Amino acid sequence: MKSIFFRLSILAAFVAAASCFGQESRSDDDHSIDESIFNVPEGSAVGYYKSLQRELQEAFLHLPQDEAAALELRDKIGAALRDVNRNLAYTCPNATERIADAAFDAYCRSLSMSLAYQELREVLAKEKERVKQKPDRIAFLEDAALVAEITSYGRAKDSDALAALGDRLIDDALAEPGRSERYSSYAAKMRAFAPSVADAFVAKAEEKFNATDDRALQRCALSLRGEERRKALVGAEMKLEGLTVLGKEFDWATYSGKTVLVVFFGSGNRQTVDLFRVPLSIFSDYRDSGFEIVGYLVDDDPKSVEMFDRRYPYPWTTLSRLLSREAKDKEYVDPTAYYDLQKFPTAFLIGKDGKVVDVNATNEEVLQYLQEQFPSVE
Repeated sequence: MKSIFFRLSILAAFVAAASCFGQESRSDDDHSIDESIFNVPEGSAVGYYKSLQRELQEAFLHLPQDEAAALELRDKIGAALRDVNRNLAYTCPNATERIADAAFDAYCRSLSMSLAYQELREVLAKEKERVKQKPDRIAFLEDAALVAEITSYGRAKDSDALAALGDRLIDDALAEPGRSERYSSYAAKMRAFAPSVADAFVAKAEEKFNATDDRALQRCALSLRGEERRKALVGAEMKLEGLTVLGKEFDWATYSGKTVLVVFFGSGNRQTVDLFRVPLSIFSDYRDSGFEIVGYLVDDDPKSVEMFDRRYPYPWTTLSRLLSREAKDKEYVDPTAYYDLQKFPTAFLIGKDGKVVDVNATNEEVLQYLQEQFPSVE
């Protein structure tokens, strides 16, 4: 039964993608469709929904040649698949938790792709009413609803609605600072549709957030222009400061004249292990020639930070975002906000002149650069 949801999710995405790009399946067969498959009853068993999913798939493979008729049928199939996933998530009596969770994800992502932000907010309201809330779900729904709303207004070229949404975002953050974490991405989304509206939103948010004493809002204000700083960083000097995982102040000046790889990472990210594999092997080879590595741990869990040096005894200095943020005697600039870093691991390569060479360096690029800079090292 676990495979049911995988097929449902894939088909839902396939239908949505075909709708967006105009890709249609065609058949010259005289295939009649039982319209009853579009009426999805609530509370049925998993087996029933599995059978219905197959019928919907078959219907999609026999779209008519007529464009208008094909579009109408495709919309019906997409709506029925959403209903199947919604029912499996909420009303199916024999759906396991894993099946229900997978269906919930497929249902919400379908709503997101359809820009159905009002429906996403209805689902969000249901999730917030749960006795045992799931923070990851709530965070996803809040983000998906906002992105869908921005995209909807943007495609409609409704600048007034976008501006009003920006004002609402600022008010929401002032009332609940923790909600501002993704605001830089919302500003970027706005800018893709209406640059002047996005600029006004950023300027107003910076003014209001910096006028508060809340660190989360101040970091948000910093991140709103972080992408601009990151794009302008190649050929310029990088700002890096804070406390190490051992609680000591980091001295960036001691790395002057050296080639440095700065890696921003989370200890629980599997990709981090792969990214560090090559640096670990080349660190000893090139260190005497002037190559250094600096880690920047983005973990927000105090226990993870406390155990980091024992669990991962890397032979280089590692800063802690958490300890730097919580420092009481000094205010450090958060580079993940300053450069609006949202995906980890991310590696910055700095040349011995102190200028940034690459803001998204791969292991292969680092190794090639070191071989070019230090040809005498075998």
